[in-house]
Amino acid sequence: MQTKYETEKKDLAIVKQQAELLANEAEKKSQQTFIFSLIGLVVVLAYFISSLNKIKAKARWMLKLPAKRIYVQKR
Repeated sequence: MQTKYETEKKDLAIVKQQAELLANEAEKKSQQTFIFSLIGLVVVLAYFISSLNKIKAKARWMLKLPAKRIYVQKR
């Protein structure tokens, strides 16, 4: 009877440990997903900011271009 009780107790402890391991793995997977999503978001934002800066630089350059042409024509 004592042996059966100890065996059940050990089996219960093993099941509990396995459940904890599965919970830890699920939490780790969730954290990895969050981190990769955050990295992806940062990359997308960096791309959009870079694109906006290129557009602004081109617009500035195009605004300066007519002024240079007028200056050259007046000479």
